[in-house]
Amino acid sequence: MQVQDTPVIKVESLWKRYGLPLKPFLHRMTMRLLGRDTSEREIFGPWSLREIDLEVRQGETIGIIGRNGAGKSTLLKILAGVTPPTYGKVQVNGRVFPMIELNAGLHPELTGRENVYLLGAVMGLDRARITELMPNIEAFCELGVWFDRPVRKYSSGMLSRLGFSVAMNVDCDILLVDEVLAVGDLSFQQKCYNQLARYRGDPTKAVILVSHNVRLIARLCDRAYIFEEGEIIKTGTAEEVVNFYIERTEQIQAQIDNVAQAHIEYAGGISIHTVTMFNGDDEITETIKTGEDIRLRLHYTADEAFEKPIFGIGISSYDLLAIAGVDSWDVGNYVINGEGTIDCSIRELNLLPGTYFVNVTVTSFDGGARIFLGRNLLRFRVIPDEEKYPPLKHTGFVAYLASWDFNEQIPEKTV
Repeated sequence: MQVQDTPVIKVESLWKRYGLPLKPFLHRMTMRLLGRDTSEREIFGPWSLREIDLEVRQGETIGIIGRNGAGKSTLLKILAGVTPPTYGKVQVNGRVFPMIELNAGLHPELTGRENVYLLGAVMGLDRARITELMPNIEAFCELGVWFDRPVRKYSSGMLSRLGFSVAMNVDCDILLVDEVLAVGDLSFQQKCYNQLARYRGDPTKAVILVSHNVRLIARLCDRAYIFEEGEIIKTGTAEEVVNFYIERTEQIQAQIDNVAQAHIEYAGGISIHTVTMFNGDDEITETIKTGEDIRLRLHYTADEAFEKPIFGIGISSYDLLAIAGVDSWDVGNYVINGEGTIDCSIRELNLLPGTYFVNVTVTSFDGGARIFLGRNLLRFRVIPDEEKYPPLKHTGFVAYLASWDFNEQIPEKTV
């Protein structure tokens, strides 16, 4: 990745509040007449953005994450020129293509093709250039016959296809993307993500990506910001910021719940009512180290005798992404009846630090019919083991030991 020194976006002391300015103006004038403080910034609210400072350079892909109402979309609207700032300075140098809303800039009575001409004209492209780009846009969006039908008949996914196809082909300098890809089908989403990844390596482009999909932010972005109640509370590399955001969310949720809430979706004769974790020292715990041996004990109740039901244990991340699973398919014959426990020992669970959940399934041996499904039956935390796994740079969910051999290069023989 090649990042230029000069920022294409520079935001300094940005404040934004929606609503009519009459009341703050009258209040300010009254305070001046009375000789009092006229700093209405702290008096009137709510503020959508408060004291925002950020820079984006060519060649960078920046991610913005935060809860609903944190001010993320407001910032993009200001950068796109849709709404002005209340205070502060905003500099945007380059041609901007905003994908902020699905139907932004689209005329409902025009066809997809006609809307491409409209969007291109708004961005300053002449008709000949748009005609030249049209085959690529049409091929990328994969709308088929719908490309020549009015967009008022489009689904949200089709609108997303049209808008992103234009964005990827009109040679914009700055691309603003606000969660609009979430409505597309899986294959088109992957196509768009691959295109954004190619943008990331282009030293002439800059991208700001707003998404609740923090794993996507970590995958596609170089740096990231966390917005909370209109303010930036954290910035850094995308991986650092995403990990901080997940940990912060876990802490907030823990204050609300104290413990994870188990959810049994189905119980048809066998029920797992408790899952207990033992660490390598055979102690009951909910906190282990990376790479530690563990034993999971399933406490079950069976209403009748079941011959060799298949027990499955799955581990998922805090944001419900399935990490790994194991089942009892290759275990010998056994019968489950009444109350009892089943132990599953796992050697060297090499999960990176974080919070995880244990899910349990039970299916019949003969036909795979579901007998039990329970989610979040155990919540456990993984902490670092810096003796076994040095504090090297890891990404994803799994830690592993590795060694590197740099073989000496043999110089070429000269004649």
